[in-house]
Amino acid sequence: MRIVTIFLFTALSFISINNFAVFAQEDEVREILESIGSELTQALLAGDYDKIMTHFTDDIIVFPVFDPPIKGKRAYREAVKQVKEKAIQYQSMSGSSTEMWECGNMVYDIGTFGMSLVTKVSPKPIAYYGSYFHVWQKQSDGSYKLKYMMSNLDFNPYE
Repeated sequence: MRIVTIFLFTALSFISINNFAVFAQEDEVREILESIGSELTQALLAGDYDKIMTHFTDDIIVFPVFDPPIKGKRAYREAVKQVKEKAIQYQSMSGSSTEMWECGNMVYDIGTFGMSLVTKVSPKPIAYYGSYFHVWQKQSDGSYKLKYMMSNLDFNPYE
């Protein structure tokens, strides 16, 4: 369960960005993040974690629900090894941003998600849904990368 929850939250960064404010600059940011979201969703479904990490800041922090934070790309790479050992495969991913705002070089995104995956231990799809809060940081070249990923399940998986 630990490995599944770690990467459940990684997957959340690949959600399409919707429901953004109507200002021109915000529309441009929304389009950029939607494009990144599509690319990341495809990389996740293909198991291409190297591609996923190109959209993380070097000091990314991922806050999984049941585990300590993962701090930095190095720690994330170590967690990816465990995912590969467990043969976790994502089957589907969807989501929706419910609130988004920009402040300085950061974009704050709150939304909901749904996804399914299979593992070596559980070949039948396991479905999850929940909420997320992501912080995207604008880079000096104008691109955006994920700096913080915080997520939770909207149900108790132990009931």
